[in-house]
Amino acid sequence: MSKSRLEDKPDKAPKKRKPKRPTKKPDIKSEEWQERYGDLGEYRKLCAIAYSLVNSKCCVCKIRPAREIHHAFYRKNNPDKPGYNLFPVCLPCHDTVCHHENNWNINDKDPVWRNRNNRKFTRLLRENFKFLAILAKT
Repeated sequence: MSKSRLEDKPDKAPKKRKPKRPTKKPDIKSEEWQERYGDLGEYRKLCAIAYSLVNSKCCVCKIRPAREIHHAFYRKNNPDKPGYNLFPVCLPCHDTVCHHENNWNINDKDPVWRNRNNRKFTRLLRENFKFLAILAKT
């Protein structure tokens, strides 16, 4: 016999797999969601302000459009603050950098309130936020 079927096909690069994302929508009426984010309308306004302050650029790579909001940490009984604990980021950076084991500290005893980015990465996010905010004003 001649060539096998695999040899007849042109070489193709393997498809890159996208990171798995949760498909289940968050329950915005749950007590945990309310405690973390507060009123949905107010949270959306805060996110819009954060995006506008950096001209919707990612606070990690500073290149791609931001499509996610990343919390470097959650502030119990305190409002979130753009550029302090809340940062617009692009999807690839959020999935692969913000929650990377080198940047994200996990607390098994209180994961909701004590999981957080380490100080070095939080400082980087704040510096990049300030840089992008200056660019957005010019």
